[in-house]
Amino acid sequence: MIQYFCNDCNVPMETSECSICKKRTELSSTVYWCDKCNVPIYWDICPCCGEKGRYVSTDIRPVFPKESLLIGIILDEGNPLALQESSVWNGSGSYIIDGKKISISATKLNSLPLEEIIKIKRQYDLYVDQIDMNFFDKVKRKFVEINKVRYDEINDEGIRYIRSFLDKYSIDEMFVSFSGGKDSTVVSHLVTKALGSRKILHIFGDTTLEHDLTYEYKKRFLKNEETVGIPMISARNNEKNFEELCEVVGPPSRVMRWCCTVFKTGAITRKISAAFKNKTNILTFYGIRRSESASRDKYDRESDSPKIAKQTVVSPIIDWIDFDVWLYLLTEGIDFNEAYD
Repeated sequence: MIQYFCNDCNVPMETSECSICKKRTELSSTVYWCDKCNVPIYWDICPCCGEKGRYVSTDIRPVFPKESLLIGIILDEGNPLALQESSVWNGSGSYIIDGKKISISATKLNSLPLEEIIKIKRQYDLYVDQIDMNFFDKVKRKFVEINKVRYDEINDEGIRYIRSFLDKYSIDEMFVSFSGGKDSTVVSHLVTKALGSRKILHIFGDTTLEHDLTYEYKKRFLKNEETVGIPMISARNNEKNFEELCEVVGPPSRVMRWCCTVFKTGAITRKISAAFKNKTNILTFYGIRRSESASRDKYDRESDSPKIAKQTVVSPIIDWIDFDVWLYLLTEGIDFNEAYD
């Protein structure tokens, strides 16, 4: 459950903007677990069985069977496939297996010797073809069924918000910033559905460092029956080489964040300028969410871009949590990047 609170006015609110002082409200999220239905629920009372849920995490995502297999191997409890018959999720860093939290130390995993990593990989390769999706599919359907009201809530609000810009912009003055990740995939689907058109331009920010599965997903996206016909252009910096720049200025870090500017923001800015050179107003749909990081928590849902004059940037899913993103993807049956598997 997502709740908003205005610290200045000291009152709860319905949205991320205080209706009294118009300032940003604080967002907090709570996810519950229904022990009877064995899935996460948005409210503390299960809409399916009526049982009272218990707090399980501030946010949650599904763990797909390939990852469950990997976790089963790491836990080393005899049968690597045992978790294929469990409801497995990840909540704010902890794995949740049939409602029980299991901690797996990332520090410990990162310090494993190479021989141990090779052993894990061999076991994974041995069992991966034995994965049975039936139980996972049942859990997925239950999760979607139980949380339908929440899906309707975020879907309807998102569509209303996107359509509110139709009196200010035409479709040829809009574009979707597309990364191939789950958030931009949801925004693409939501925008296309809200506008009732596949004609809205998508700009793919190719940093040249994308995972192979991201490039594969982009190809599928352009051929998929649900998305075929959507125009997409790539923004890529072909003049710079990542490894060579690392040699000159050092690798990107929190102190020296040059990578995004050189390989993503800069390339996309140039592509926007070329694609919309005759336009005086541009509307960009981003998949940014506040819950992703402390820095993004400061973002507004609507703002003017400091990089391109007369460009308005809007983020339809800015207050969604991972729970919402996956609920939308699984409810709609949308194809997504296999890296999440």
